[in-house]
Amino acid sequence: MAKNIAPEVIRGFVAEAGPQLESIQNLVQRFQADRSQHDVIQDARRAAHRIKGESSMIGLSEFSHLAYSLENLLDQLGGECDRGDELLGTSFRLVELLGQYVVSLESNRFDQDAIREGILAYRRCLQLPEQDDEAELRRMLGDSVDNEDTTDATTDESAHTRHAVDAAQWDNFRHDVADRLQVITDLLHDPDNLEEEDVQQIRRALHSVKGCAGVLGVQTVADLAHACEDYLQRLSDDGSEFSANVRALLLQSIDTICEVVEGTAPSTDLSELHRRLGSSVAGEDDAAEKSEPTPRAHVVSQEALDAIRADLDHVVSEELLSVFREEAEDHIKQLYNGLNSLQTAMHDRDHLQAIRRSAHTLKGAAGAVGMRVVTKLSHRMEDLLDLLYEGGKEMTQEILVLLLDTTDRLHDLSFDAFDKDDQLSRVVQLYCQYADLLEHRASDAAPSEIVLSTQMAGGGAANLAAEPDGDEQRRGQQQREKFDRRVNDQMLRVPMSRVDELVRTVSELIINRTTFEQRMADFVRCVEELRPALGRLRGVSTELETRYSVDELRSQSRRKGRAGHSVVDESRFDEFDTLEFDRYNEFHLMARSVSEATNDVNTVTNELRTLIGDFDSLLVRQDRLSRDTQDRLMRIRMVPLAALATRLHRAVRVVATNQGKRVELVIEGEDTELDKSVLEEIADPLLHLLRNAVDHGAEPPDLRMVKGKSEQATIRIRAFYQGTQVVLRISDDGSGLDPKRIAQAAVNRGHLSQAEAESLTAQEIFPYIFVPGLSTATQISEVSGRGVGMDIVRDKVQRLKGTITVDSELDKGTTFTIRLPMTLAVTRALLVVAGNELFAVPMQSVVQIARLDREQIDRLGNEPVIRLDGTACPLIKLSELLNLREVEDDGRGTVPVFIVRAGEKQVAVRVERILSGRDIVVKTLGTHLRKVHGLVGATLLGDGTIVPILDPNAMVTSEKPAVPLRTRSTSGGRDTATNIMIVDDSVSVRRVMENLVHSQGWLPLVAKDGLDAIELLQSVETPPDVFLLDIEMPRMDGFELLSTLRSMPQYRDKPIIMVTSRAGEKHRAKALSLGATEYVVKPYQDDQLIAIIKRLRDASKESLLV
Repeated sequence: MAKNIAPEVIRGFVAEAGPQLESIQNLVQRFQADRSQHDVIQDARRAAHRIKGESSMIGLSEFSHLAYSLENLLDQLGGECDRGDELLGTSFRLVELLGQYVVSLESNRFDQDAIREGILAYRRCLQLPEQDDEAELRRMLGDSVDNEDTTDATTDESAHTRHAVDAAQWDNFRHDVADRLQVITDLLHDPDNLEEEDVQQIRRALHSVKGCAGVLGVQTVADLAHACEDYLQRLSDDGSEFSANVRALLLQSIDTICEVVEGTAPSTDLSELHRRLGSSVAGEDDAAEKSEPTPRAHVVSQEALDAIRADLDHVVSEELLSVFREEAEDHIKQLYNGLNSLQTAMHDRDHLQAIRRSAHTLKGAAGAVGMRVVTKLSHRMEDLLDLLYEGGKEMTQEILVLLLDTTDRLHDLSFDAFDKDDQLSRVVQLYCQYADLLEHRASDAAPSEIVLSTQMAGGGAANLAAEPDGDEQRRGQQQREKFDRRVNDQMLRVPMSRVDELVRTVSELIINRTTFEQRMADFVRCVEELRPALGRLRGVSTELETRYSVDELRSQSRRKGRAGHSVVDESRFDEFDTLEFDRYNEFHLMARSVSEATNDVNTVTNELRTLIGDFDSLLVRQDRLSRDTQDRLMRIRMVPLAALATRLHRAVRVVATNQGKRVELVIEGEDTELDKSVLEEIADPLLHLLRNAVDHGAEPPDLRMVKGKSEQATIRIRAFYQGTQVVLRISDDGSGLDPKRIAQAAVNRGHLSQAEAESLTAQEIFPYIFVPGLSTATQISEVSGRGVGMDIVRDKVQRLKGTITVDSELDKGTTFTIRLPMTLAVTRALLVVAGNELFAVPMQSVVQIARLDREQIDRLGNEPVIRLDGTACPLIKLSELLNLREVEDDGRGTVPVFIVRAGEKQVAVRVERILSGRDIVVKTLGTHLRKVHGLVGATLLGDGTIVPILDPNAMVTSEKPAVPLRTRSTSGGRDTATNIMIVDDSVSVRRVMENLVHSQGWLPLVAKDGLDAIELLQSVETPPDVFLLDIEMPRMDGFELLSTLRSMPQYRDKPIIMVTSRAGEKHRAKALSLGATEYVVKPYQDDQLIAIIKRLRDASKESLLV
């Protein structure tokens, strides 16, 4: 009966079902005393319907069948009085049997004969044929019924659930789950290399699968992933071995999840699998979304079912359907927006009028293209809205839920989000609900009606098969003409992959343009170098003509007398003086050739300068055209945040309903656009933050009233642009984060010592919520509580090259700020040089660029700072952050810096040179380099140079907590038992050395000076194995700390390495005389320092064993 159901679930059901059965009995007794109280019997029927759904949800099929029988009897009591006594008697008997069932649940010893008696009594009361009794009993109580029901429900769940999403979202869900399950399978198939980090990765993947399935309503997948997560948690808590049996069970569970997602029947019995996993499902994550296929209160005739099925099977041309869907998307979005607004103002007639218009327009659009079911369902919705608007019925929470559910169905029917059979059952349910609400208007209905059971037919129902009247036909014709005009607008729908191909082509175009610009710059430089060369050549030519040629002519006569001959026979010119007749030899001809060549080079140079001007104009035009093409193409990829609004509202509504809270979601800046790939990736983090805000932040209404708040909590998402970034700010007015509880959780999990926790401010503690496995929740549920989700959120944001920060005030609320690039394809970057290496810094990270006089650099303690708007701004060297060899500074000229925002502060980063800003194409680094801190990608320059793209925000303000995290030591695997204390007053040096220690799997303990180190040593549980000390530090320098450590017995023999920039022999001798084990001069090679640490550590351990 309840053998596979967790005890706490049984106890919760008993606590709820008992009072409801008592209420049903009291209501039936009141009706027995006064048969005119039909509202009383309807209340009893609704109570029976609730316990039927609850019992079916947790797997009590026998109880569910009995409750269904009772519900049907009560339903008939409200419509018939001639057999009222018989119906009342059987109803009392069923209530009695259900009460006995509830009492016996915990002992699991209920009499099967009593169940048979109740079912047979129900059938006799309804005068059902006796020859079908045994078949009906076997169907309800047979041994195989549980497994069959489970298999059927599970097999259909994929189709059943698609009502909550469109086809693209469903495909994204399937691919996302497949990717995460593949990661888990790969890790489980490599047990020899399975480490604690890999187990944590499996848990994170399962948590993501559970969250995705929960939001979409795939409850079987969510439950099974939840069970696997619990199983791994118990393994971790018990310290159990990850054996072959454990892996086999997890692999079997993964295979079952794959089968459910693909819509095939699971090859494994789910109840048995849950039993083996020892799952305890404390709640349903998406109870409002998942509708178990339970028997309906109304019995619909086969003729009506065939008519609805025919409507669903009606084929609409793809051309009209695509145009209809474009318009339907807008109208359905308006319906959602209006209904969400009604949650806060149920009686606002303006909202009702806007919803009526949207439903009416959607009905006309659907009728024009032949979407029959959408037409009729929106018509029922419009009838109810008219009744509400005219005051014929009062808006209630139940009616609002019905309208939201109808909008969900209209969305799914418009976009064909699930299979026909599931649509049929859900549409009929909605028709019957509208029939209940609108039955008093039956006199206005046409005679062609949906045929309900004989007991309900008398009340009448809304017409489901009637043809549209003349006015509606005219409106449909107008709508069709409108569609024809829109089709003629030549809209083109192309796959996103083609747009991505265009983006890649434009990216190559940008690289080629950059190459051309560089070659053009080289060409201009060469032409400019011709100018001084041409000047020198002209000078030589002039000097040859003015000096040497004249001198040569003067001396010709003298040489003639001495030599007696000449190159040229000049006897013919004896009558001319040398000043009267020019005489030329080979020297003169050569000088003339040089002069002519100089003139030719000058002419070519002038023509080249003209061509350069023309090329510059063409290059400017090409740059403008490529930028325009790039911008237009990027706009094609941009999608407004409003595309996620429906999913976000639904997630908040579902979690709030399940927890009995009143929560309003307000989205500001819905028209803010992001790249489609960015928006798709950020959807899951946003959903997780919203679920956390409802679960952890929003208080129950009564508690909010006690605190002086409104009963309804508010979650606000504000989206806006800031430079080239999109900022998403998610805030709530709930209970806020408690820094003391977060700090205590960090202490309990070994990430902080008690002294460290007490010394940190609230702003320094808040980042610990992103640490894997850290949670302050007192109860684990499917929504939250494991400490895994926030780690996934941060990881997703970082993959998108973004940042996330958190701010909170106790009992006032919490705010998460996410900063993302608008697009990941092309960006503007600043090229800088540090350590003689070229780097690119995204412009969205840069607040300001400046060249500072050296007098503008001050010192605050030992740290250099500059003044910006009267505020001290820290100044750090990029070469130090990157652990590069520093170039000697001659102390002359200005200092180039760029300013970045670090949280709420600004930090100046000093570089050797700032070259220029240019468009770059961002290339990913692959999985093997994805986690390199401070590096977001690389780009290719025109000359083929590969340039790393830095994330200066992450480098100057690591998103890790300010105090280094310490993890529990694990036996085996990598060497994680070595503790290294780093003492240095430079933040950048501490961070570089900390990363180096982390890369070896060692545990760093960081202090900023000697006194800080002494205080930390007094609070640590495990003393450091090796010390790394700087010499020059405030308060207590390295020499003083070294002397102090050597005077303490527990550290007298510990290896101490002095790591300093002081290379003088005097400093080295001083350190060694005070007891230093090694002396290392900065800058050092990482391999060298690691080798020294390993050697000294091993030698220290060996000395302890001797």
